[in-house]
Amino acid sequence: MIGEGLTVATMKISVLGKFSIEYNGNVVADDLNRSRKMWNLLAFIVMNHNSAITQSRFIDSLWSDDNNNPINALKTQLFRTREMLKPLELDGEGCILSSRGAYSWNPDYEIILDAEVFEELIHDAENASLPVQDKINKYLEAIKLYKGDFIPKLSGEVWTIPISARYHSIYLDAVKKLCVLLEDENDSETIIKVILKAIEIDNLDEKLHCILITAYIRCDRYKDALEHYDSATNILYRNLGVNPSEELRALYSQIMDTQKSLETDLAIIQE
Repeated sequence: MIGEGLTVATMKISVLGKFSIEYNGNVVADDLNRSRKMWNLLAFIVMNHNSAITQSRFIDSLWSDDNNNPINALKTQLFRTREMLKPLELDGEGCILSSRGAYSWNPDYEIILDAEVFEELIHDAENASLPVQDKINKYLEAIKLYKGDFIPKLSGEVWTIPISARYHSIYLDAVKKLCVLLEDENDSETIIKVILKAIEIDNLDEKLHCILITAYIRCDRYKDALEHYDSATNILYRNLGVNPSEELRALYSQIMDTQKSLETDLAIIQE
């Protein structure tokens, strides 16, 4: 354990969009060419950093079918994972402790986990008594942290699927709530920036496309609105086999009506 009186810097861990650990300026990230099982093991410990994890839980959750001797395989992977973390220059026993057949995160290493901060900011933003601008700022800070879905490198692992789906849902819900607030403030330019990023993360959510087209119309960017309508309808049909919804078709009609009105006004001016 770390000796008394020693100051330990906070460890920053990111799991949204990429898996990385930063400590005292040293970084270990999942773009390193290391075994997927090691990243999987480390991520599982990080996401359970408030509790001890038994050997049986590790084996059941991570690789029960992969090895005839899973306990030895677990011990081997833990050793290799600790070796992988050496560039962080950790003190004492490092950040993974073992005791009586269970493993846990070393509480001497306080961590800031982006996913937890992300949730806290959204929880704060949903406080009914918070002023509108403060709500907007909390949402903006939260979605800035969401650089992508939960550890894409581990997207095929069974235990990550519900976690990834949950954070993805929280993100989309926060984006839509933020856009309602921004619309009330007539801030369509910020809506456009927020939604363009959200569509990069999920281009199959039709509501996002509707919000973006509406914002383009409010900014008199009819060419962009029409181009995005065509792009959105193609994406939705190609991937989901669905035709434009009533809401999308209504936006298309609004674009066409406005363009006809502008053309009429221009003709009158020319005459």
